[in-house]
Amino acid sequence: MYKCCFCFVLVVCLFALLCDVKYVFINYIYIYIYIYIYIYILYWVWTPGRVAMAKANGDPNKQIHLMHNLFVATKDMSTLVSHVLYYSFFLLTSFCSRWLKEHIFSSKKLDTCSVVGNGGILINSTCGKQIDSAQFVFRCNLPPVDKRFKMHVGNKTDLVTANPSIFYIKFASLNKKTQFLETMQGYGSSYLLLPAFSSSYTSGISIRAAQVIKEPKSPVKPVFANPKYLKKLHSFWSSLGLREARLSTGFMIVSLALEVCKRVDLYGFWPFEIHPERFNLLTNHYYDNVPAQKKYHTMPSEFESLLQLHSKGVLRIHLGDCQPGED
Repeated sequence: MYKCCFCFVLVVCLFALLCDVKYVFINYIYIYIYIYIYIYILYWVWTPGRVAMAKANGDPNKQIHLMHNLFVATKDMSTLVSHVLYYSFFLLTSFCSRWLKEHIFSSKKLDTCSVVGNGGILINSTCGKQIDSAQFVFRCNLPPVDKRFKMHVGNKTDLVTANPSIFYIKFASLNKKTQFLETMQGYGSSYLLLPAFSSSYTSGISIRAAQVIKEPKSPVKPVFANPKYLKKLHSFWSSLGLREARLSTGFMIVSLALEVCKRVDLYGFWPFEIHPERFNLLTNHYYDNVPAQKKYHTMPSEFESLLQLHSKGVLRIHLGDCQPGED
């Protein structure tokens, strides 16, 4: 079906150019072609067999689903790099040991993980059940998971991140404690990942957030990202050609998931304004239309990197609506 649609759009565009038809909708046709290039690759190239082949190979170093080929060329060096990245993720100091008694992830990989982005493509997707069926669910930047959105984004949360700017803007530098704690209740007993040691801007407010959570004995468990891990991660992706001032939170969490999960499924990762199947305009997030920080992030470039991983069977990007029983 996608091949036919792609060909149809291409023919229409070429016809318009040959006939010198100059209407505003032609600009949208170019956008559709751009989208369908991605869709064609996503739906035609990816097969679960590629992941199954990696699983079937008895080599433990290949449990990262071909990711070792992206780290470095040799198997031994890939093991070293992934080991350093994985075990340096959480900063285990006497300060944060008050909350974190043991490492979040054991040496045994999780079977299935859902990484949920916040893209507007999740609106009316009915992907909630499919997302929540994973063994471990990652979410980014305190997104709403209440009954308004549950059908489409699910509500199971095992780890959720928080951008400090949210504390400043949405919760008035955490002076709105009640509103903040009510929001945190929606994430159950999940881990709250805070970038407390990334910069002076993030330190004070992140530590305060952890303290506010602990005052009423909330089940949410605050943990702190290791700045060395984030720096290594940025250097790693830069070496692969991804150039941006700062990796987005979603992209960093996808990278983490690839290290700790056997199978990684992505939802809500679509950085374009038009839905790839319904062709309606999309909001930036499924809950609001606040624009992305283009000064720091280049979402289309990140998506291209994810698309390459998808085409190799390393992870799977889900677009469009989820069907009952879809896996």
